Amino acid sequence: MKRTTHTPERVPRFDVAYWVAAVTLAVLGLMTLFGAFGSSEFAKILSYILIGVAVVLYTARWIVLRRRARSRN
Repeated sequence: MKRTTHTPERVPRFDVAYWVAAVTLAVLGLMTLFGAFGSSEFAKILSYILIGVAVVLYTARWIVLRRRARSRN
């Protein structure tokens, strides 16, 4: 029987931390936007900031992963 030497690629902890941070910030931002922490102007501004940071984190991670994949080929 032939043994395969291929091992599945492990996801670095850094990547997981980025995804967790982006999702957590997005959820907190949406909760704030829909009034979970009050409906003041400050809460709305905070929600936009949280969602914006989550989008920036997600986009930055996506760009880095694309560059990594492109450099391997």
